Amino acid sequence: MPMRDTLKAFPYHTLLLAAYPVLALFANNLGEVSTDVFLRSLAISLGAAAALLLLARVVLKGWHRAALLISLLLLAFFAYGQVYDLKKSLPFLAEVMRHRFFAPLWLALFLAGTALVLRSRENPRLTPILNIAAAVMLAMPLVQVGRYALVASQEYRAGSGERLPVASLTAPPGKPLPSVYFILLDTYMRSDALLRDYQYDNSAFVERLESQGFYVPMCSRVNYSYTQ
Repeated sequence: MPMRDTLKAFPYHTLLLAAYPVLALFANNLGEVSTDVFLRSLAISLGAAAALLLLARVVLKGWHRAALLISLLLLAFFAYGQVYDLKKSLPFLAEVMRHRFFAPLWLALFLAGTALVLRSRENPRLTPILNIAAAVMLAMPLVQVGRYALVASQEYRAGSGERLPVASLTAPPGKPLPSVYFILLDTYMRSDALLRDYQYDNSAFVERLESQGFYVPMCSRVNYSYTQ
């Protein structure tokens, strides 16, 4: 079946809209959220959308109107918080954009849209447009996830080939091996950076540690920009 006929045959936009919020949230939290959590959330969202679509198809006796109604429902459900957060960038909406005012308005708009869908006839002309729009919207987080996976795989392959030298340690005759503690202070800058960027001299602190037997490396660096 040609692509044009495929786009007209079934309204995929409902399932794509159900997948988009989960995928977009995952793309914005790459490295922080495990893949199994993402897949579980995606399955729940797609399953609920598919069940609602089937139910609407039975009631409305048409795929296109049913998909339009469920897509409208998904849009109202997932976009509420995003639209509500506009008050952060538009301060003059702070008073209006309160839940007690905005929620009834949002519900009224959804009900008005629902009424228009219910009164309309089965019309497949909107389906290709909505399918393409939803596919383009879903492609953006997909590209972001794909780029992250590609970079991560390249870094893994590059790092897997490195082999650090291994040295065997032996205790002095008649003495046990010492206990070694490696202490890495999170978000604590090294001495020269503190002095350069904040004009803070912590040499007394370092000298006190060294007097107690600690070794404090100079000009040390970590291989990550922040700690999860």
